[in-house]
Amino acid sequence: MSEHTRSVFLYGKPTRIKLDELLKIQKLYTQLINTYIELLLNNRNLYLSIFLNDKKDSVVRQFEKNQRNNNGLNYLGSALGQNAFDHAFKELYNHFTRIRDYMYGLYIDEGDILNFVSSITLLNAAICEL
Repeated sequence: MSEHTRSVFLYGKPTRIKLDELLKIQKLYTQLINTYIELLLNNRNLYLSIFLNDKKDSVVRQFEKNQRNNNGLNYLGSALGQNAFDHAFKELYNHFTRIRDYMYGLYIDEGDILNFVSSITLLNAAICEL
């Protein structure tokens, strides 16, 4: 009687074909994250949500859904697409926070400009020229 062998995809040593498939998906996932970063940066209406790290905001989710459906960004499926969007959002939040902290250090002894740096809402308004 022959033994039943199981094909392991994520555990153990993958076969060459499976490894190639994983590397392909990883490359596509990275490209999708970079695409979402560019799209988020080009939409200033979402900067306040990025500053607040509010990725569950209905406007943000609607933007993500529209981009996924209208621009053909659903080639990895909706779950990986949403995960890539969340990853891009988190990276931008961290980047914005580093810039804000750097500006805060530059203008620590300044008067009125410190108010714009220390307040997320005022900083967003200044960046978006509102």
